[in-house]
Amino acid sequence: MENKTLVFFLSFITFGQITFGQNNKIKAVENNLTEVRELIFEDTIISKYNILDRMKFYKIPSVSIAVINDGKLEWTKTYGYADIEKKN
Repeated sequence: MENKTLVFFLSFITFGQITFGQNNKIKAVENNLTEVRELIFEDTIISKYNILDRMKFYKIPSVSIAVINDGKLEWTKTYGYADIEKKN
């Protein structure tokens, strides 16, 4: 009985670490948008933006992101609304 509990507990910890790591990757994409379009140097200060702030700035009601890593779908997420007035 103790072995089954241990296996379940270890599986839960591993799943939690994967989920936590994935959330960090998503947050990094959401909060590190830049407008760099030219060559930059080491001492260049680059402003970083949040995806929701940029959507508001450009008046974009919704965005969908799919991240593909090594030929495999890593994660997807949508932001905003299909219908702003109804908020759905």
